Amino acid sequence: MNHKKKGAALICVVAFLGFLLVLSFSLTANIGMAWSKIKKGEFSKMAFWLAEAGMQKALLELEEYGDIYSGEEMLLGEGRCMISITKNEDDTFLIFSTGEVGTPPAKKTIEATISLGQNRNSSHTIEVKQWKEE
Repeated sequence: MNHKKKGAALICVVAFLGFLLVLSFSLTANIGMAWSKIKKGEFSKMAFWLAEAGMQKALLELEEYGDIYSGEEMLLGEGRCMISITKNEDDTFLIFSTGEVGTPPAKKTIEATISLGQNRNSSHTIEVKQWKEE
């Protein structure tokens, strides 16, 4: 009779340890998923600010050099920014600035349509016609 009680206690202990093992795996998986979501959100914000930096760079270059500037790719910190500028038929410029960071990469793009003018002292002026953030 004493051996049966010991066997039942052993089964209860093993079952309890199995339950704790399953619980710990579940908790670890949930922590991993939460961490992944946090990193994805951080990468998304960083990608936006990279795209914003690229757009500001493009506007400054157009203001200083006019339609000579056509864009570039820049490495900034952990990410990169791709700037593309095309001149439309109506003499406006279409600017795309895309920020990209992380693996897999989070991407954000800013699109702007601008017109470029010249003031009295021969420097360029910029008028933003449209601004779209994606």
